[in-house]
Amino acid sequence: MQSDKSRPTGPERIDKYEEHGLSGKQARVVVEKERGRTDEEVADALGMKVGTVKSHLARARAKYRDAQALVSLFEEKYDPEEVSRILLSGGEFVTPHGTLTASGWDTMPSTVFAESDANRDVVDRWALAPEDEPTGPLPDLTDLLDAQVDDRMLPVLAWFYAAPFASVIRKLGGGFPALNVYGGPESGKTETLAALTQMFGWDGTPFPASNTTARLTFAFSSSESAPVWFDNYSGECERLHKYLRLGYRGGTEARGNADGTVTEYQLLAPVVVSGQSALTDRACETRAISTEFVPASTRDEDCADAFASVRDADLQRHALTFYQYALTLSASELLDVWEHSRPPRDVREQGALTPEEATIVETVNFGLNIAERFSERADTGGFEVDEATKRQARTAAGVTFESS
Repeated sequence: MQSDKSRPTGPERIDKYEEHGLSGKQARVVVEKERGRTDEEVADALGMKVGTVKSHLARARAKYRDAQALVSLFEEKYDPEEVSRILLSGGEFVTPHGTLTASGWDTMPSTVFAESDANRDVVDRWALAPEDEPTGPLPDLTDLLDAQVDDRMLPVLAWFYAAPFASVIRKLGGGFPALNVYGGPESGKTETLAALTQMFGWDGTPFPASNTTARLTFAFSSSESAPVWFDNYSGECERLHKYLRLGYRGGTEARGNADGTVTEYQLLAPVVVSGQSALTDRACETRAISTEFVPASTRDEDCADAFASVRDADLQRHALTFYQYALTLSASELLDVWEHSRPPRDVREQGALTPEEATIVETVNFGLNIAERFSERADTGGFEVDEATKRQARTAAGVTFESS
């Protein structure tokens, strides 16, 4: 480390940091922090929001290895682990724009997101970021349920709240089902899924279901804990079918590189697929939670009003609030949620369900239980779950059974 005498002045250090890959704003924030200022003081000095300061610091740290001039703030002892996927683990939620903890955005996290050509599509679609400070009203979950008829939203809502814990469910249950939302024109599937994906951190832009093999590989491997949405599905999407089958258990796909090496990508993303038709591949269909949305002409005015209320809420605030809540859940709490999500013992012992059906039931129940706990904590409409609700949800997902 340089002594104070030899250390360049502020403007010189800004120039030096820019030479090593930092943006001008990132460099100015770093220099202000080197002066011992708090994030709030830096924000005031530079005319920024506190969240923006935190974001610039996080992105500067992500470039640490190439920015050797960052000796006084980051020092050699700070060497965060880099991951290439959105990940909820170890008390951190690692995203393309920063790392979140239960208490807020972390300016010195142990894990950071490493951008690459492989995850560029994910980075471009991710919205939740430290510079945003959402303060609007949270969406009411009961309004969301009322946006469709006949309990059709129940399994969809359940799946989205289970999706951040897909790896937990895979470990305990053996697989994680995709979500398949289908319906004709004006059925509301695109608008609903755009809102739901925004509620979980995205900008509401789907990936095309007919993507290339490379882009499907990258999309399926660039998130482990945030739902990835593919739209405009048709029965001819054979490449997508392959990845849905592999992704059910978190399988891998190998791809060759230009230098002759081979990279293995683990397909861990929780995936939702939408289109005018249901999944046509039998193996995919049996491993998916499927629900059909109905045209607007068959829904009443109350459905439209309910969805308008959801759309007008602060969906990014929901994302921030939910992921911070998820980070408070311990392994023992998640195991308890899982145990209360399994089919009744007599149903399991009788073999009344196939393994795939059992996983669908467990995923739906898990998501409903998480949604109820979160709703109680965050006051999102008093969403309550009882056995009747779970029965309605699994019936809407196409799984029924009788228990003594």
